[in-house]
Amino acid sequence: MPLSRKDQLALDNLRGAADALRTKGEPEFAAAVDNVFTPRGAALIQRLHAERVSTPMTVYMPTAERDHFRTAAKEAGENNLSVLGDEALDQFIKGQFRPGPYARAAARVGSTSDESTLSLTVDKRLKDRATQLIKDPQFIKELGWKPRGTALLVRMFLQQQFPMFGDVDPADIYRAHEAGATAQEIAERFALNQGAVELLVEPRQGLSPVDEEAIIRRYDEDPESSGTYVLAREFGVHSRTVARLLDRVGKERRQTRGKGSPSS
Repeated sequence: MPLSRKDQLALDNLRGAADALRTKGEPEFAAAVDNVFTPRGAALIQRLHAERVSTPMTVYMPTAERDHFRTAAKEAGENNLSVLGDEALDQFIKGQFRPGPYARAAARVGSTSDESTLSLTVDKRLKDRATQLIKDPQFIKELGWKPRGTALLVRMFLQQQFPMFGDVDPADIYRAHEAGATAQEIAERFALNQGAVELLVEPRQGLSPVDEEAIIRRYDEDPESSGTYVLAREFGVHSRTVARLLDRVGKERRQTRGKGSPSS
């Protein structure tokens, strides 16, 4: 079976590592790396994953996002997205993957008329451990937000691996949208997929209790620079939603949009 570009690169790097170890006078470590390519090494790797229990996972997302992931993965030589599903859960469990606010904002978009699914097969053990974490109130408090499920974590990991906005800073997209540009105009200006732009700038109208606590805490830390626009952009919600929250809890909000906003 032909190797993907990514697999071939991994093999080349392993062989390079073995050569480098030999050059540095570490023949035993070099032999250990070489062993990976032998039947004995293959058997070892198989035993390491022998306890893996496969379970299906359905990841919901807009069609534009799903198509982007499939195309980007293929171009990157990643032929099995299920492997990335396992990697997402594993890194989340270990604390190596924590979605940023922009990823959370995009993932909060609800069902749409063009919603599609991405079907994966993940390790049930990883899925169960990640599920336990996001059901733990203390963990959620420390995390600062509550994921709706493990499939959402995988979706956000794919967003990180295959950014829909390339090298464009999502903050620039937010600013253009707040300044009055339509999704089509923004897509043309930054040479982006319009569906991706719409996914990012479509605001959520509601807030979960965890989001409310995080927004209030963020505002209390620095009210002078935390205008409603800044908070709305950071947490992926509409500025009016933030304004209503601050009014409801009796916070005296500033009329400006905060530092870094289009009008500041």
